[in-house]
Amino acid sequence: MTDENDSTKQAASGDFPAAMKPAEMAVLVALQRDLLALMRNTVNAAETFLEKALAVLQGHLGAQGLLVLQHDGQWAERASINSRFVGRFDESQLKRVIDTQRAVFLPDVPAETWAQVLVPLSNHEVLVLAGRKFDSDDLPLLEQAGGFLEDCRQTLDGLAQLQLTSHQQAAAAANEQTVRIERMRKETELVGESDFLSTFREQIEALTQLEFPLCLAGEAGTGKRAIGRALHWRKSDSSGLLAEFSAGSSDGWNEIRAIASDPQRGTLLLTNVELLNADQQDELLQLLRSAEFVESSRRRTWLIVTTTADLQREVDEKRFQESLYRRLTVCSLKIPALQSRSDDVLPLAQHFMQQAFRATGRSVPELSHAACEALLQHSWPGNVAELQTVMERLVWRGSGDTINANDLLTELKWIRLSAPSEEFATLSDATIEFQRDYIRAAISKARGNMTEAARMLGLHRTNFYRKMHQLEMVEAGSTPQAAFDS
Repeated sequence: MTDENDSTKQAASGDFPAAMKPAEMAVLVALQRDLLALMRNTVNAAETFLEKALAVLQGHLGAQGLLVLQHDGQWAERASINSRFVGRFDESQLKRVIDTQRAVFLPDVPAETWAQVLVPLSNHEVLVLAGRKFDSDDLPLLEQAGGFLEDCRQTLDGLAQLQLTSHQQAAAAANEQTVRIERMRKETELVGESDFLSTFREQIEALTQLEFPLCLAGEAGTGKRAIGRALHWRKSDSSGLLAEFSAGSSDGWNEIRAIASDPQRGTLLLTNVELLNADQQDELLQLLRSAEFVESSRRRTWLIVTTTADLQREVDEKRFQESLYRRLTVCSLKIPALQSRSDDVLPLAQHFMQQAFRATGRSVPELSHAACEALLQHSWPGNVAELQTVMERLVWRGSGDTINANDLLTELKWIRLSAPSEEFATLSDATIEFQRDYIRAAISKARGNMTEAARMLGLHRTNFYRKMHQLEMVEAGSTPQAAFDS
């Protein structure tokens, strides 16, 4: 009762018309209180608020019938309680209420309608209240009641819009994240057709279900980091962060601690793990031990480590902790050298070349048959990293529409286009074979134009043919075209 009296005093101070009686102000205070309570209870179901609010108004105002009419070309009922007591309504009076935004009292018409009060709610809605006891003195009270009702509705509409906006933003963020993950999955797609990659693709789903560390071992440049990234972006819960650190650097070790202790941070890719010093090995071991006690309902940070060393030998020589080694190698994957993955060479070469040329806005050239053979015959001591460098450097060499073997000579240093022999060739034989390959590459780059090929090699055309005969590239009397086809 105290709250109600306080509210009544507040209303009398200016919130309600000064001429309003205390009893009427008390009715409005109670009505406002109940409407606010109803609004709180229906904040997530705004569409049901209007009908429930009419029941609240009916209880406080003594109306036999209530009707909310909406004008959209013509008048139509939006919500009602006991609409039969309202009877018929005068459209001209409804228009008057909308135009003036003032309430109108209509006396009862015997055998047709009870007394009506038309209260504007908005520019296109009118609240009609019908009852035997209404008269013109009730207009201020009913206008205030209609204002309370409309304020609550606008507040709910605003909250609903905020919720809609929030849902839309959440949906947009989720969609953006989905697009990002799909883009990263595409960008980290592993290129190649070797048996190793075929088997690896079959194992990806099983590998991404791991909760314990994964060790990727192999020579420098074999693509261990690329495989680690591919695994991360194919995890079903890969929305977390992919953080990469080199064990050979002390920078970022504090962040490694933070990520390892936060299951929401995703995947930690730690490269060159053999370079961890003794203190770092101790700390990483403790982080792994503490992670074993994380609740199963929480996703753990996934640790992927790479190494170019033989960790077992590092353990044997007391440079790497055996306990840490055993935890890191519960699941390990050996990445073979590129030389043993010949089916990956050409797809990777095409991939790197396309990336490099498109990044500069240039059209992507084709690899000639001789260039393909050169790539396949190279031993690739630097593995995939070396292949990427070779293909990227072709951009600034000014290659034409076709990449020929000659374009690769400077990059590869040595190309053997012929099949490798089981016996090691003498230096003289190797020199002869190199000259033959070099001349063939020049002819290929010159598109069969022997004069141009001779010019490229710094030879007169006659001396060019003589050199070819000396190298037994053509038989006596053969045509230049025959030399090109040899």
